[in-house]
Amino acid sequence: LKAARCYKQTLQVYESTQNEIGIASTLMNLGNATRHLGDTWEAKALLERALIIQERICGYDHSEVANTLLNLGGIYLDLGDPIKAK
Repeated sequence: LKAARCYKQTLQVYESTQNEIGIASTLMNLGNATRHLGDTWEAKALLERALIIQERICGYDHSEVANTLLNLGGIYLDLGDPIKAK
């Protein structure tokens, strides 16, 4: 719970300064924390938002994009969608 609060505060700072790399990284961390807190749908939305930013800034073949895709795969498994997790 404390981690999620810290990530939300960090996200506000990055959004106010329009630091897109920081936003994407924080969204991924917040998504993972949210998943661990049991809110899988919110975690999915956060990770998808991070992925959009990462793909635009870093390109589709960047390691950060791959890491976010791995986390999204876990989310899809949690949601009972193994096909999408692939």
